[in-house]
Amino acid sequence: MASTLMSITSAVTDAMQSEAIIDRSVSPAPASNGDHDFSGAPSPATSAGSTKASDWHILIVDDEPDIRKMLRDLLQFEGYTVSDAADGMIGLDQLRASPRPLIVLLDYKMPRMNGEELLQAVMADPQLAHRHAFIFVTANLPSFSPALHQLLADAAISVIQKPFQIAVILDEVERAIARLSASQGPPDPPAP
Repeated sequence: MASTLMSITSAVTDAMQSEAIIDRSVSPAPASNGDHDFSGAPSPATSAGSTKASDWHILIVDDEPDIRKMLRDLLQFEGYTVSDAADGMIGLDQLRASPRPLIVLLDYKMPRMNGEELLQAVMADPQLAHRHAFIFVTANLPSFSPALHQLLADAAISVIQKPFQIAVILDEVERAIARLSASQGPPDPPAP
């Protein structure tokens, strides 16, 4: 696991450095301080049709701190706002608290509440299920239950196996944004 993580982290660093060399105007987003901005009205960025990275918030739900950091660094470098959760219970709390649509990168095997349990809770609440988009990122595909395979198929949730390629993560995030943009319609006007 450590060697796989090191190779992923090295690949992310190399890719970010090569992009920075090619385009000097690229600058990474400020580092996350762990605070989560779920309090305001939906960002104008999340209006229908918006696919600009800086307009979208990504939530990483994974119990491995190194994976969360690597994904956070990559996605912030790409211009996304990013927050994270160390398990499904914390992730579910953040999903419920967010009035903004989130793109959720979700691990399967976590303490307290795993990815399958989080998805079951989300799918039981149609508003929550419609507001957010999910991408499973896991090394545990062989241990998925038939019920989880069916849930993923029914909800059209992509699965990315670890170790993963950076381009695959970024492509799936863009697809999730396109799905949310198409299904959300215009956001509600901000409250007075």
